[in-house]
Formats: sequence, C-alpha cells, structure tokens
Amino acid sequence: SLADRWGRRPAMLSSLALTMVFMLFFGFSRSFVWAIIARLLWGFSASVISLSKTILSESSTNRNMARVFSYMGVVAGLGRLLGPATGGLLAQPAQKFAAFDTAFFREFPYVLPVFVSFGVSLVSFVWGFFCLRETIHR
Repeated sequence: SLADRWGRRPAMLSSLALTMVFMLFFGFSRSFVWAIIARLLWGFSASVISLSKTILSESSTNRNMARVFSYMGVVAGLGRLLGPATGGLLAQPAQKFAAFDTAFFREFPYVLPVFVSFGVSLVSFVWGFFCLRETIHR
C-alpha cells in the first residue's frame, strides 16, 4: 500500500488534505450530479480511519492497546451520532437562521456544515503535521 511505501505520516496527511479538498468540492457543488461525484471522491480519499488504526496499533503497547482502541471506538461512535446531527442542524442556514440569510448561503445551502467539517479536519491536519511521528521503521 501507499502507507507502506511512503510511510504512515505522509499517507495520513495526504489523505486528510484530499478529504478537505473534496469536502469543499462537495460544499460548493451546484448540482446533484457534482455533489455525488464530490462525495464519491471524498469517500475514496478517506483512508484516515484505517490509517489511524494502523498508527495506533504500531504506537501502542500490549499494556495499553485495549484502552487505546476502546477510546477510538467511543470517539467513532460519537462522530457517527453528532456528525449527522450537526450537519442537519447547519444545512440550509439561510432558511433557518436570519443571520445566514445571504445570497451565498442560499446558493450553497450545504456549505456551512462543510465549513465546520473542514475546520475539524484542518485542526487534525495541523496537529498531525506538527505532532504525528512516523510509526513505520525501515
């Protein structure tokens, strides 16, 4: 795999960067077809979860591996619960919130939840860039 050839860190950062690009592509889609294409590309570029599990298994010990993976399960569950709820709340803000009733948000009704998701991904990317160590040793 690319993570074996390039290393886990570059693969993770590349995956996060592509995810951010395609999520913006989705948020700024002007038609249903382009939204579907953007979402497919977004899904194909998102190897973050599998890379995270690999990095966690390579950087944890037998003593803390169960705890580390249980934390990941809890966080993934919270993401599956809060992500769609937040996206649904923030979608079509021009119709829901007077402060967002602008031409921009009327033209791009799904860009606000994408901006929030982009922000979370950007924080992850910056943290990974400065703090994530390579776990594959050659």
